[in-house]
Amino acid sequence: MGNFNDVLEVKAGALEPIFFVYLLQADGVTPLNISGVQSAQFRMRTELATTLAVNNQPMQIVNASLGQLQYQWQPGDTSTPGRYLAEVQCNFLMNGPLIMPTHGYYRIYISPRLP
Repeated sequence: MGNFNDVLEVKAGALEPIFFVYLLQADGVTPLNISGVQSAQFRMRTELATTLAVNNQPMQIVNASLGQLQYQWQPGDTSTPGRYLAEVQCNFLMNGPLIMPTHGYYRIYISPRLP
């Protein structure tokens, strides 16, 4: 998800496609170098709820200098169809947490499986 206006679609119960994100600087174009990140977590909730469906699950840093992270869905993460909002928290040793995107959310649509 290079742009937080994009919507990732996942079929209910599926573990792919994985959640892959490019963190960008404020200009929306330049990759955010996250080389100093100690850990990154993924959070997701439905559009209308405040309870998290996925809470602080570890993400894999794919390429820190290009701000690339991924989250591999776990069983149960995609079991309930609906529209979801997600964010990523990067934890820097010296500067503390950074929550991305800084404005808005990443959008995920979990579609029902065909009968």
